[in-house]
Amino acid sequence: MYTIDIDTGGTFTDGYIFGGGRGASVKVETTPHDLTVCFFSCIEEGARQLGMETRALLEQTRVVRFSSTIATNTAVQLSGPKLGAIVTRGFEGALYAAHAENPVTAFVPAHLVVGISEETSDKGEVDCPPNVEEVDARVRYLLENGARMLVVSLRNAHLNPANEKQVKKIIDTSYPRHYLGAVPLLLSHQVSRVPDDELRTNTAVVNAYFHRGLVNSLYKAEDQVRRQGYRFPLLIVSADYGVTRVAKTRAISTYQSGPAAGVRGAYLLAKTAGHDRVLSIDVGGTTSDVALISKGNPVTANYLPINGVRVAQRIPNIVSFGLGGGSVIR
Repeated sequence: MYTIDIDTGGTFTDGYIFGGGRGASVKVETTPHDLTVCFFSCIEEGARQLGMETRALLEQTRVVRFSSTIATNTAVQLSGPKLGAIVTRGFEGALYAAHAENPVTAFVPAHLVVGISEETSDKGEVDCPPNVEEVDARVRYLLENGARMLVVSLRNAHLNPANEKQVKKIIDTSYPRHYLGAVPLLLSHQVSRVPDDELRTNTAVVNAYFHRGLVNSLYKAEDQVRRQGYRFPLLIVSADYGVTRVAKTRAISTYQSGPAAGVRGAYLLAKTAGHDRVLSIDVGGTTSDVALISKGNPVTANYLPINGVRVAQRIPNIVSFGLGGGSVIR
């Protein structure tokens, strides 16, 4: 049986295929217009190097793991979709932050954050449910101003998400899935239940910012390998060094997953060679990623900010610079 590991970067997509005592290292150009093209090209080139048909290789493959810098590049380049956010009235400005400004506005424009009249008490009791007419008006405003995906994050939703669910029900009624104008929607309690409105909102917004680019690629990639005889779930590498099925993957969990896999490999190589202190530098096409392996310990995943935004997601302590082999400076 074979294993296939693929990492998609901004410029090149790399793969390693191993099985039956032999392996193949593959490098193909990344296809930004459709990342599934380079993903499958990598598998095809690996099969060619092994002297096999692509279908025969996939039929004999037990594991396909996929890591990428899709989310990382989206954050560095701020190339995600235009988001709209619905919050509890009175918190539109700071998005529940204790200070005057919340850096999450880098991901969701301030004019696309709207408030609605609703209230859930600190005991988790619904004191004021959302108003249908008000929700409809706010959603219409967001869509007319270019929002392509909506995030609903209401105060105390971690105690009781009933009002968030009610907002979703109202939106789904006005924009059902069979309409072309169906609204992609994310509720904050679905992403995180942390007892901190600011942290939960930040996490939901950043997750939504990464969501569309990933979902378009990952499901299509899984369909491609299944059509060619692969019988198992496509596994997505997460930033905390684990893997999950596509359907169980949160977009934000893939942030730094490609660089994390590289650092993990550097750690294992350093451990084998007996080195206790190693600097890992990964220069990609879009970013350069640097990590320090100290005293023979792997880089740990901690709650680190993304573009200065606090999120409830463990991320390896990797420093990413928006400067790579394909960067043009002017």
